[in-house]
Amino acid sequence: MSKAKPKTSFEIQVSEDTWTCHLWKAKSYIKLFGDDSGAIMDPDEKTLNFRDDNLEPEIIGHELMHAFFGYLHLDSVVDPRIDDIEEIMASWQGTNFIRFHEKVVAIYEALKEFT
Repeated sequence: MSKAKPKTSFEIQVSEDTWTCHLWKAKSYIKLFGDDSGAIMDPDEKTLNFRDDNLEPEIIGHELMHAFFGYLHLDSVVDPRIDDIEEIMASWQGTNFIRFHEKVVAIYEALKEFT
């Protein structure tokens, strides 16, 4: 049996690393990742995986935020309060909002042509 291949793949920059975006046919996505999500981020493989029947900018932004969140270096934070999380996110958004939004739009446009 042959291994499933994505409909399209391309690289993006997430913080200081290169990640790969994959767009999968729904059937292949479900076999690989299950049917309980429309997208999944894999920090070990540095991939963002999307299914072609559930592609929306909000989903892309959600998964991309998961990817960026790993670069906040919060390993030493123990029991953060909501105020701490709010400050972390506000600081990150204040610095990165425009670039993040542009990246979400670029990913969406690149993948949408294959749906």
